[in-house]
Amino acid sequence: MKQQVWIIFFLAVPLCSSVQVDNATVNGDVTLSPVGISTVRSVVWKFEIDKVAEFDPSFSEEVKIFGNYRGRTTLDKETGSITISKLTLEDSGTFSVEVDSVLMPDSYRLEVHVPVPWVQIVAGILASIGVIGIGAVGWRLYQNRESKTDDDKAGNGSGLGSNKDTDDQNGESGGLVGKSTV
Repeated sequence: MKQQVWIIFFLAVPLCSSVQVDNATVNGDVTLSPVGISTVRSVVWKFEIDKVAEFDPSFSEEVKIFGNYRGRTTLDKETGSITISKLTLEDSGTFSVEVDSVLMPDSYRLEVHVPVPWVQIVAGILASIGVIGIGAVGWRLYQNRESKTDDDKAGNGSGLGSNKDTDDQNGESGGLVGKSTV
């Protein structure tokens, strides 16, 4: 009777993979690093199916950078990390990495966004600084129009009235400068 011997090889590859999402802004930079790697002999980074960067000392001691990544990408030979600078919207997509000729299970989704102008939330309303400033000045003018002082009635010609919140010890008026609530 024949004896059959079954040899089963287990690959040291995780059964599940993950996608790491990195957000960056146009003209910014991002660094992508292989996960769980202690030493790197060779490394290849790809964007979708195109090579971005490659280092393989068995062929060359130099790092090769490909396509529109030349001049704005560096690859760290020790860690396998790449840094891409001067990001564009076209850099949004999925990056993958091979370390020592093994495709790593993790992929990297880069999402490049146009920077949003600074906004401030005031009383539940999104407003830029200019709109807030106009609102405060308008409110102050409205308050002053409603409450003319003796100086205005006497005809000092300012038309703005005295601001009791900002009058100093000498009785000088602060005009529109002072406390306001929006």
